[in-house]
Amino acid sequence: MTPTARSRPLLPLRVSASEPVVLRVEATTTGCDCDWYLDLRWSGPAGSGTLRIDDSGRPLRASAATGRPVYGCATELGRWGR
Repeated sequence: MTPTARSRPLLPLRVSASEPVVLRVEATTTGCDCDWYLDLRWSGPAGSGTLRIDDSGRPLRASAATGRPVYGCATELGRWGR
């Protein structure tokens, strides 16, 4: 999965409790049923680490949909959509 120039954030990002940043991750595939997760590396004055983003301990999933309707979970809206 390669980000497009339109969607690629300028890194590194500087965030704080008063100025959070929301990253929207969009995973697509044209030829597989893929399980995946996102490891987000972070660092700050108190240390550094990696935050795994998944589905409650299970991998996230993307499936090929050539010629089929596409649905996705709009987490910012709290629902699935087409």
